[in-house]
Amino acid sequence: MKESDLYPIFEQHLVNTWSFKELQGSGQTFTNTYVYYAGLSINEFDVLGLYKHYKRNKYTITSIEVKLADFHTVFFQAYVRTTICDYCYMAFPLNWYFGSLLNELIKNYENIISTRLGLLVYDEERKTVWVVVPAKKSQRINNCEKNKRYRNRLINDLAGVKAGQTYTPSFIRRDELREVFSVATDEGRKVSIDDILAKMQMRKENEK
Repeated sequence: MKESDLYPIFEQHLVNTWSFKELQGSGQTFTNTYVYYAGLSINEFDVLGLYKHYKRNKYTITSIEVKLADFHTVFFQAYVRTTICDYCYMAFPLNWYFGSLLNELIKNYENIISTRLGLLVYDEERKTVWVVVPAKKSQRINNCEKNKRYRNRLINDLAGVKAGQTYTPSFIRRDELREVFSVATDEGRKVSIDDILAKMQMRKENEK
């Protein structure tokens, strides 16, 4: 099983979780999504969810970072996302790494709780996602105006995506990014922001 095979599994878990919300609302999910905003260090989300609460007219963003192994890498990735996402999860399969994962969980439990991160584990035998540690709402979003601006822009972009579409002009797909780098390399130059924006604009025109 590859890491990318787990994305739709945890994505579906997110959808199932939303279905039990007491407040009426609707959600959209996105996987393996690149986001490029100047100055934002978070470029890729494994699983990203946007839930709109109808009665309160507000949005909740949930991020799930998936790894087959390597607790410390996924911990750092998930923690970085707490600056713009309400709820952030680390996610692993129940595989050969699980014994080591439990050891890391015990050693780093206080850090997980203090950073308000959650932990999900997929049990392939039972076809079940277990919530080992539930995430708590991030307290880092309102730490600075820059974080709030990035969050609001991300909400506006995701909320504008129509059913059946995954990307807006503020997003660049993995294959597009690779193509941009390939062209620049062949031409013997570095990739510029103009290259990326032009590629996204070209897709936008083709989708019309």
